[in-house]
Order: sequence, then C-alpha cells, then structure tokens
Amino acid sequence: MGAAKALPKTVKRAVAWLSDAKVQKAIALDASIVRDLLRGKVAHHYGPIVRRLMGKAYFENNSEVAVAVEAMAAE
Repeated sequence: MGAAKALPKTVKRAVAWLSDAKVQKAIALDASIVRDLLRGKVAHHYGPIVRRLMGKAYFENNSEVAVAVEAMAAE
C-alpha cells in the first residue's frame, strides 16, 4: 500500500523533470544521436575526426612509432 501512495509523488516529480527545458533539449539531442546511429550516419559525420584523433593518440603515445616516422621523414 505504501508504494501506491508514493506513486502520485513520483509521477509529479517525473512530470516536473520532463517539463524542464534543459531536460527536453538533452532528450532531443539523445534522440537525434540514436536516430543517426540507426541510420548509419555517425560513421560518415564523425569518422574523419575520430580517425584523426585516434591516429594522433597512437603516434603521440608510442615513442617507437614517432621516432621511426621522424627518421623516415628526415631521409
């Protein structure tokens, strides 16, 4: 019976939370990301930057690779 009494309070809090403009914007953004994922556009839109960042992280964090690339560039 306690859960039944708490339900109206929970519903009121949920409605208040969902009516917040920031929450609505966040939900809309999340929905657009999910929509893009489902459509397969994420790789097209974010692929180049992810590849660039991953390559940068690989070369900056592996001193052996960075030295070999620098040596090849000097030749």
